[in-house]
Amino acid sequence: MLFRFNQAFLNISFEWYIMPIDLVCGMKVKENSPLKSDFKGKTYYFCSEQCKTEFDKNPLKYIR
Repeated sequence: MLFRFNQAFLNISFEWYIMPIDLVCGMKVKENSPLKSDFKGKTYYFCSEQCKTEFDKNPLKYIR
């Protein structure tokens, strides 16, 4: 039983670690978020419509 708990914890922790980051506000975002933009062949994910709109106005400001 203890092994199952630890395995579940590791899976959740790893998933959180590899989540994309909203470049506008810095929040971690799930890849299944409907709020995303493609720019120069890469997909960027956002936590809110406001962040997506801000990114879409000037993507180069947020890509470093």
